[in-house]
Amino acid sequence: MGMRTANFRPITRSKHIKINQMKKILFIAAISLFAFNACKKESPASATTGSSGSGPVKPNDQPPTPVPQPFSAKFTYTSSGGDLNNIFEKENIHLECKASGVVQYVWNLGNGTKVLGNNIDVTYTYHGVYPVTLTVTDKDGKTATSTQQVTILCNFGGSH
Repeated sequence: MGMRTANFRPITRSKHIKINQMKKILFIAAISLFAFNACKKESPASATTGSSGSGPVKPNDQPPTPVPQPFSAKFTYTSSGGDLNNIFEKENIHLECKASGVVQYVWNLGNGTKVLGNNIDVTYTYHGVYPVTLTVTDKDGKTATSTQQVTILCNFGGSH
């Protein structure tokens, strides 16, 4: 048996130039990545100032007085499956009002059903997108409304 030798071709000048260009591009990309990560802007929420509005917060400064929130019909919902992106037919959904000072809660479930109560549990028999609307009324008769789209998926996979 004869001995075989590998047949290597020398790197041509054009391939050598392309390799050097790639090295330069990778070097510039790496430097750019480090430069962008090093430059972080301070968000307005993280800046702290004293009660006079100038300089850092001092230990003796009083905390700012909370601004009263406008009356609203904010609500959240959770599913018994725990995943809001995958709520299926006949799965329990808990709707909860986050508003304060409310004397009446009216939920329109988007399927022709209206329910009274601040925190309710519902299920949808059929898949689809349901506009859930909460209308709240305070003691002075003032009302607020909020709507969120709740997507119910088919139990056989997807939302066909």
